[in-house]
Amino acid sequence: MNKNEFRGFYSELAEKLCFRGFASLRFDFRGHGESEGYQREFSVIEQILDIKASIKEISKIWKGPISIIATSFGAGATIIYTALYGSRINTLILISPVIDYVATFLKPTTPWTKEEFSKERMKTLETNGYLELNGTFDIGAKLVEELKLIKPYEYIKMLKIPVLTIHGDKDTMVPFRSFKNIWNT
Repeated sequence: MNKNEFRGFYSELAEKLCFRGFASLRFDFRGHGESEGYQREFSVIEQILDIKASIKEISKIWKGPISIIATSFGAGATIIYTALYGSRINTLILISPVIDYVATFLKPTTPWTKEEFSKERMKTLETNGYLELNGTFDIGAKLVEELKLIKPYEYIKMLKIPVLTIHGDKDTMVPFRSFKNIWNT
């Protein structure tokens, strides 16, 4: 969600890529980090628009192929963007990708999602119009409706480029099972 998440993972990765001669761009999705907007208004569609805007900025200085590294929740929007608009994208690297929103959040199986998306907590969404996660992050009703309708796993099957996926089978936040299951459908 933001360029400094995961205890400096993204900034450390950018430094390592730079050391090896690769330029990179990290950005905050709207409503996160230093970007404008509100978390409660955040949506998958807006993520796709943010990715599109980032690729447009990169394209001002780089005319060659582009690789994208996407993690967790941002991976779904990245997959959709690449399937629909990503003619310049030549490689995707997905780290613990959320590709099935229903299996990950709405029918939770991991300890974190079972707690944060429990039936009791989902009732607060109906009452308040938003759901507070971990006491630090709010999601709005619009995003929850998108989670019911948008299926990144359908788009990943459309990709004609190499996709490297790194995902532990004991991930406590993003269920590995949802990724494994798409290839069996």
